Amino acid sequence: MLRKCVLAFRRGGVEDERLRAFVHRVMPTATAETVLRSLRLSGDDVLLLCHGESKTVLGAAVYRCMDSQHLFSRLGSAELAAFVRENAGGRTLLVSGLFVPPTPQQSELGQLLLTEVLTLALGREYTYALYMPLEGFSDAWVRELLPLQGFVSVPKGCSRSALAVDMRQPIILSNNVDTTIKPPLSTAPPVVAAVAEAHRRLQEAMTKLQPGSLVLSLSAGVIYHRLLRRITACNGDPREIELCTGSKILQDFRDNYLVAFGGEWSVGFLTKHNPGLELSASLSV
Repeated sequence: MLRKCVLAFRRGGVEDERLRAFVHRVMPTATAETVLRSLRLSGDDVLLLCHGESKTVLGAAVYRCMDSQHLFSRLGSAELAAFVRENAGGRTLLVSGLFVPPTPQQSELGQLLLTEVLTLALGREYTYALYMPLEGFSDAWVRELLPLQGFVSVPKGCSRSALAVDMRQPIILSNNVDTTIKPPLSTAPPVVAAVAEAHRRLQEAMTKLQPGSLVLSLSAGVIYHRLLRRITACNGDPREIELCTGSKILQDFRDNYLVAFGGEWSVGFLTKHNPGLELSASLSV
């Protein structure tokens, strides 16, 4: 089972040694050089998903946030640029690569990377997303993942490979079942597989409610641990933290401060009313 508490997202670039080492580690040399050359020519941004403790790169997403005046120069197709302008209603996110080695966790890591990039674009008020891979990216598994987010094929007259999704009215799913199942069931492979398959079917069903619109799957595990890190980073007086009813500040035997809260709503309250707070760990009881 993937431990989301040890994952970290890092911005990178084509000259980042971590990216170069990752690409050469998981690809043949010729293919790796083709991918790196495509990245260098595109000028797109890179997001790395790393193991927070070992710093090992687990996957990478390549993307660019574009204004309408940059569409033709980046896409290289007048028909596709016109299609995007007609449907976007605003700025566009281009996802030009999603790479995770072929392991049993490929889809889960790919989903985390894709969600991170889509969330970044939504935070900047981008209204449309397009997937068009760079040369060298093997994307058969990505094309199975993207429809679960609501991506659909663009008209063949515009492109034979691009997929697109409207982000103006997203459906948000909270992937939080794994935070409510207690050990030892929470780590039992059949249970983990059943939960993942059920969530996949839910994503697929949601795409049929608003065809062509974004279905954004948020990992509760990632959200919780980001919140925990924010609370830890706060060096102020813990007594000044604004708590909701039912929450309490405690100390353990080493005098570390703890925040006891009753559920997801309480975590949301802490985030809203205590900007900058971060926790270092979480425990469900």
